[in-house]
Amino acid sequence: MANSMDLSQLVKFFSVVFYACLYPIIGFILGHILVYICKPPENFKRSLVMSVTFGNAAFIPLSLITTVFYISGNPFSEIPNAEYNAISYISVYVSIFSLIYWTVSPSYLAGNKSTITKKDDEEVDVDVDVDDTESKDKTQILEEGLVVCEEEIEYDDDSIQLEEINRNIDNFLQNEDNEINDDRLDNNVSSLEEGINKSNPDESIDTDDANEAEEETTVNGGVHNSIIWINYIILLNYKLISFGKSFFKRIWTPPTIAVLLGFIIGVVGPLKYLFFGSEDSNEDGETSSQFIPLGFLTGAMNMLGAAALPCAMMVLGANLSKGPATSVISKKTIILASVTKLIIIPLISVILTVALSYYNILPDDPVLKFVLMIEGATPTAMSLVIICQMNNSGEKEMSSLQFWIYIASSITLTFFVSVYLMIL
Repeated sequence: MANSMDLSQLVKFFSVVFYACLYPIIGFILGHILVYICKPPENFKRSLVMSVTFGNAAFIPLSLITTVFYISGNPFSEIPNAEYNAISYISVYVSIFSLIYWTVSPSYLAGNKSTITKKDDEEVDVDVDVDDTESKDKTQILEEGLVVCEEEIEYDDDSIQLEEINRNIDNFLQNEDNEINDDRLDNNVSSLEEGINKSNPDESIDTDDANEAEEETTVNGGVHNSIIWINYIILLNYKLISFGKSFFKRIWTPPTIAVLLGFIIGVVGPLKYLFFGSEDSNEDGETSSQFIPLGFLTGAMNMLGAAALPCAMMVLGANLSKGPATSVISKKTIILASVTKLIIIPLISVILTVALSYYNILPDDPVLKFVLMIEGATPTAMSLVIICQMNNSGEKEMSSLQFWIYIASSITLTFFVSVYLMIL
């Protein structure tokens, strides 16, 4: 990416970012329509939506690009640095895609687990004392917030803040109990006063004492409300900090780091010279050989990168070698999901790309258009099985569905790549 990067590429990268955000939105909408039609089991509904939403954005496009560009007579043979440009487009797409994928899919698939838990809880009869209902309703929000914070605090190991929050919550719950007892005491006193007034109509409680008691009650109520708001602020602040840390870890993925480094090296001239040298040419127009200061490092990284695709294909084959689980999902679901992911979405990408090119919205770059259309035709992301396993969200169903989708993609990808090359 750094070798082909310059400031003129930034305009093309905006198109890549647009497509990286658009494809998941289209798949998400079609996934919900698919769930409505197929009516899968409860634990597989969200997984079915994700299987249509996210595709294999990295290794399938890279392997297709490598294969097509090495074919003699391909339409990109006369474009300088065509393969490097294609890899840079895929890298930018994967960085944005990874951000969306690892932010949306784990949290969305976790909804299956919470839904099942709620249904199990509804079957259990809970006997709650009437006198304790008020205090539980008032403290429910804080207790739920504390549980969320504890889960995230275990991830971040911030024990000091946890102890502070626990102390504040204990003080708050103690104040809640005192408030309830004070209310009961006030009710008893008022009942006693009514009885005294009825038996001795001429005697009454001193109004000055009543006013002082009322003022003291107002002050105590203000202090109590302040304690409540302090607890809310502490919980909210800690949740924001924990969310920011987890969100940053999701963003800071290897593809994002690689794209950022490639962009910096490609734009900054001296850094680009250190890794790739300059593009000076002699009087005959031929590029002259030159000394590249860090050329040995660039060559080593190219050798390691060349082994990535074969290793990825071996992992993909190993994941599919077990075959589908028998009778896990219906044939109707498999067929409709495969048609949606491998035919409908690629057709939408073709129509969209042709329309944007016709109105000169997309840059006139055949390599860019080819990459964008390939990204719309890829099968389901393989790591969804792992996320489903972590969230107990239809792991066997997802594994079986992926097997059939990848088998069918060998036909659909061949067809659509031929169509793309004809269009370009």
